[in-house]
Amino acid sequence: MDKYVFKPYNPISPALFEKEKIKLQNQLGNDVIIEHIGSTAVDNLGGKGIIDVIVGIPKGKISFTEVIEKLEKAGYEHGENADSLERIFFRKDRPDEVEKIRRYHIHVTYFDNNDWKETLRFRDNLRNNPQLIKKYEDLKNEVIRKAGQNGNLYRSLKQPFIDKYSKELLGIE
Repeated sequence: MDKYVFKPYNPISPALFEKEKIKLQNQLGNDVIIEHIGSTAVDNLGGKGIIDVIVGIPKGKISFTEVIEKLEKAGYEHGENADSLERIFFRKDRPDEVEKIRRYHIHVTYFDNNDWKETLRFRDNLRNNPQLIKKYEDLKNEVIRKAGQNGNLYRSLKQPFIDKYSKELLGIE
């Protein structure tokens, strides 16, 4: 499966997220907050078609070790690389009626830290700004062409845009 392929927005994405949210909630309990992020969380934004989920856990109440144990037991693959020291990453491929196999990325962090806040701020900024959606979609198309299947290059080419527009609402330069 080529992961870095641009696909138009699919309106089935929110329903797929909701199903995944229930599965995660059943594994992790009611003390977590689960949000839909990434391109599939923004109407009319094309992307890779991966369902990105961020799970916020309360610091001091649930440990990363506990999350890793629970999600690995449920069949999620724990990834070694995450965007920050306060984020852990999982993935799971599920059968899908549209794509045969669809990938889910699960990002776990503390819901009171900057990582959580900036991730949701970027998503919300996109949701409220059709011009920004177009800019980001154009960038993603360009980045996919440049990066090929190199995930590190893909992320590094997108990051300046994400940084800029996750901080824009705060007036940070």
